[in-house]
Amino acid sequence: MRRLVDAYVRLNFTHVELPAVYAMESENLRPADRHRLRVEQRRHVDTWVAVLAELGPGRPAGILRFRVHAAFNLVADLARSAGPSVTVERAAALAHRVLVPANDGLGGPRRGLPARVRRP
Repeated sequence: MRRLVDAYVRLNFTHVELPAVYAMESENLRPADRHRLRVEQRRHVDTWVAVLAELGPGRPAGILRFRVHAAFNLVADLARSAGPSVTVERAAALAHRVLVPANDGLGGPRRGLPARVRRP
């Protein structure tokens, strides 16, 4: 999961404009193409959900899907913000925490955010 998150964050921070262009241009597709795109988007989310499900069998798929969408949006928003405290490492740590909360029993620190996410 960590490698998947790290790659996703690096992609978003390297190509900050892609999510906005992707969202805007998808509306210009023909209906059949837009439908195929949405199917592929669902498959992409399902891939992440499957990885999370392997980490914690028995977790409701709806909760895992919510976490994936939340992490995707968090990363895109952080990549666009480009503030001095926003780094790839911090964004990855936050996304991982959204996907695998400490109180979920799937690993990670039990209290608070990891040290690299705390304010300096």
